[in-house]
Amino acid sequence: MNIPANQIVHHIEEKFASLKKGLESGDEKTVRECATAIEAYCQLLKGAQQQVQTRQEPIMHPQAYPTSSPQPSSQPLIVNQPSAQEEDEKRNLLDF
Repeated sequence: MNIPANQIVHHIEEKFASLKKGLESGDEKTVRECATAIEAYCQLLKGAQQQVQTRQEPIMHPQAYPTSSPQPSSQPLIVNQPSAQEEDEKRNLLDF
């Protein structure tokens, strides 16, 4: 949502005027509502500024640098097959 900052500031000024009137009349509800609205508008402005800053910052792409240390070579995996005698010993009586 792109709302011009000037428009947000205009709304803040309107709420600030209402806040002053609420303070003069002693209306606590109006004071709280206006203060909350002003706070929300300020957060909206801060968020818009952060979005602009992130758009302006250049994106840094990671670069791959060659390593000087040798890479470990993969060694073949050796699987020991059990002998026929070991298989006979491991069999269960219920295996058919």
